[in-house]
Amino acid sequence: MATFPAIGLGFDTNLSPKAHKRVTVMKDHSLVIQKDSSVVLYDGSIQCIHLTAADRTTIETFYITNEDISWAFNNPHDGAAYTLFFTDAPLFVRERREATILYLCRISVVGTKDP
Repeated sequence: MATFPAIGLGFDTNLSPKAHKRVTVMKDHSLVIQKDSSVVLYDGSIQCIHLTAADRTTIETFYITNEDISWAFNNPHDGAAYTLFFTDAPLFVRERREATILYLCRISVVGTKDP
């Protein structure tokens, strides 16, 4: 399994547990709530900041290579390891800098926290 490159990870990287419950509305308008899984899923985003053009290419290549398979992510903010999937293509925005072209990247993900 490939590991996400630790390039410019920003403080806005956020992976939060997501409740997986299925809600069914009955004919009498009451709600029946069922837990779908015993596995806790995490969703959120990875933010990379101050990326050079080479860093951007590295992330784009990682996405193309791992778009439909799981990959490992080591979150420096909570010290945990995750197995993640992309939920969307990385979004790159050019940062405003005078002399150098740099990028900010936000990556939407979902996955599990490794034991």
